[in-house]
Amino acid sequence: MTDMPTAACGINCDVCRLHARGLCSTCGPGTSPEAARKIRLQEQLLGQPCPILACARMNQIAHCLGDCDAFPCENFTRGPYPFGQGFLQMQDRRRRDLQKSEPASSPAIQAPSEFWEDLQRKNLPELCDIALARQENPETLTLDFLHTEIRVHPFERNCFLKQDGQWRMIDHSLLKPQGVLLLEMGYNQKTAVAEVIQDCGRYPRFHFLKDYAGHNRVVVIYKT
Repeated sequence: MTDMPTAACGINCDVCRLHARGLCSTCGPGTSPEAARKIRLQEQLLGQPCPILACARMNQIAHCLGDCDAFPCENFTRGPYPFGQGFLQMQDRRRRDLQKSEPASSPAIQAPSEFWEDLQRKNLPELCDIALARQENPETLTLDFLHTEIRVHPFERNCFLKQDGQWRMIDHSLLKPQGVLLLEMGYNQKTAVAEVIQDCGRYPRFHFLKDYAGHNRVVVIYKT
């Protein structure tokens, strides 16, 4: 049994009579071995896993209520369980109120001069091939970022994020507190990537995920 039987969704299996009598196993936190086992069992018996548990496992979220900025998401609102609409609406309303009471923005970020100098020395066409970016002109490159784009101007030493069809200069972190950043990397870049993150000094928590071949392929970075 896991040391923390509260499931990723927030249900405390420790107080459940079905769990106490051995009729139902705990899902456990999304980061736990119990979660992986429960997903495999659900796939065998039901043909698909619980979407809440699968999402928490994929995103390395221990408990949705405390660790996920997107809660309550559609995985909760579109299903009949584990919570009613009244509880979910209350959670959504109070979380919005909490966001309004928090500071409007984080301290402005300043990229070190050596970062820009190193970028200016790069061959931009080669860099675009490596980073899957597009070279808009001789001194500008654009990267797809989630559902939008980021434009980098190495010689002007600034970056812009495209929002609602407009380009907005990036001067604050795009990663919210408690946010998670996932980056794909080369199979042999673990040491180099770890050194870059540690030298940055902003993200003390990070770990690596392996692909099906057993190679380190994705770095997961947490913002505290």
